Amino acid sequence: MRTLNIVTLIAVLLPAAHAHIIPPQSFHPVAESYRRMHFILKLNPVLWDKVGMDAAVIADHYSKIAPKEGMTYQAAIEKAIMGYTKAEEPSPMGRKAAARTVFELSTRAVTRIVTLQLKAAEDSLSAHATASRALQEARRIAESFEHEVQATDPNGFRSMGIAWLELSGALGSPGIMNIGVVPADKELFGVTARQITTYLNTNFGAGFSSGKGKLLPLPRKSRTFNAEASIPVKLPPGNNLNKQVPRPRQILNMA
Repeated sequence: MRTLNIVTLIAVLLPAAHAHIIPPQSFHPVAESYRRMHFILKLNPVLWDKVGMDAAVIADHYSKIAPKEGMTYQAAIEKAIMGYTKAEEPSPMGRKAAARTVFELSTRAVTRIVTLQLKAAEDSLSAHATASRALQEARRIAESFEHEVQATDPNGFRSMGIAWLELSGALGSPGIMNIGVVPADKELFGVTARQITTYLNTNFGAGFSSGKGKLLPLPRKSRTFNAEASIPVKLPPGNNLNKQVPRPRQILNMA
């Protein structure tokens, strides 16, 4: 009995522990919003308020580097959502059409943001910190498409991974107190950045269309795309499988 009381006292005094079976993956806000959005858009009914919130995050980052384009994207998203939600008789076909429009607009917008960030990095190669920051932004936002690309185009995924590593190396190094300075390789950076933007723009850029397929960013125009590949199911960012609501009752049988 005394042992039980000591254990209970320790449990009360110790801070609450949070155990996670699988730690959540950390995404850039744009990538997180995009991945959550295209998951929600496949639901019925669609949670349009949450879709609008995620679109606003993408529009905000878009507007910081291209104000007019960001505002145009935001207006187009609002028009698509309101066209369905404010309709006198919303129909299943209307819901699907609105969801597809929002998905395609957002896919093109995310691709454009990555392209602009890479351009910003290339233009500021003489300022290592600035270029490195822009490159990191581009890399993390490009993760928006990685899950589907890895599953359906392994060769393209591998080539893109190598290209991102080459870009990091092409940045050079500022050294420490002007010692060990490695100048940026502008030629290599430009060639490699174009390799990445070409792949992204070809598959997800201005001409992107999901056709009649699922709302997924699939690199259909890649020469090594496998249309028969199976895409592992993945829950959207922000989910928590460890939190059960309502929590199950714990019944202890004690003699």
